[in-house]
Amino acid sequence: MWASLGFDGVVGVVRRLLFGVGRLFYRFVVWLRVDGCCVLPPFTGKVVKSLLIKCNPRLVSVFEGRVFPKPIRVSTLFRRNGYFLWKRRGCGDVISVDGGDVLGFIVGCYGEYLEDVLSAIDNLRDVDLFGCRWSVIELSAECFRIPSREPLYRLDDVDVVKVVFRTPALFVDPFKPSRFRRFAPISGFVFSYNIGDVARLEREPDYISLVNLFSALVVEAHSCLETCKRVFYIYDGKELPGVIGYVNYHLENDILSSYPEFKLFVENVLTHAYVMGVGSSRADGFGHVDIALIKSNQGKGN
Repeated sequence: MWASLGFDGVVGVVRRLLFGVGRLFYRFVVWLRVDGCCVLPPFTGKVVKSLLIKCNPRLVSVFEGRVFPKPIRVSTLFRRNGYFLWKRRGCGDVISVDGGDVLGFIVGCYGEYLEDVLSAIDNLRDVDLFGCRWSVIELSAECFRIPSREPLYRLDDVDVVKVVFRTPALFVDPFKPSRFRRFAPISGFVFSYNIGDVARLEREPDYISLVNLFSALVVEAHSCLETCKRVFYIYDGKELPGVIGYVNYHLENDILSSYPEFKLFVENVLTHAYVMGVGSSRADGFGHVDIALIKSNQGKGN
């Protein structure tokens, strides 16, 4: 079957990828205390980026420079209850914080940028920005080697992968550079950046084969048309479209059980998305996802 679909040759590509030496990635969850009351920008990824740059000016070249893909990504600010702070079109309320509020954000980075990120977080103490004073009160860190033979997400006995877009996702077109974005939550589109970064490939024949392979193995449920939708967010005074909501993806387990290297490939791509987000503009706070694995004994998604 795989020969007829054109995937027979990709087995060797996946094997070479997984047996190579993976890169180190780091993921930080940072909690801040806010002293003072202020109104924040409508997309608070800008606050996070500004705080990190102010605490370590060396990061200007990363966030503002023409480096693609960005080796550092951030989330927007979020509250303890898990509510992410960004403004939608039609929402009249401003985003404000009060003295004593505790807000968090997430940073993911390549291992070679660890020192710069840690320096910025360490200096984030009594920092004045946007009319408030910000201080780190709690920090947790995780380290991953990607690709790895032991990824974070293991798909044993898993039927469905649930992906929740917590900040607007801007999908990357894997086939060509284009000013038009993709909005259909086909898995190869959603994870195209992650596939390319894990494989260290971009718009090459092997990369396209991997995107198509991922789309064939991880299949969006019919309910995606109801659970995932376009949303207009506010950024720099503009109303722009992104994707929000969640998608249940069914796994082709018959194939994954026959090709363990394909299973490991999918697991590594999901782990990369956990650390670095999905899509484009991740350094501005877009594309933060939560990923949940639904096992067969929990019932299948729609």
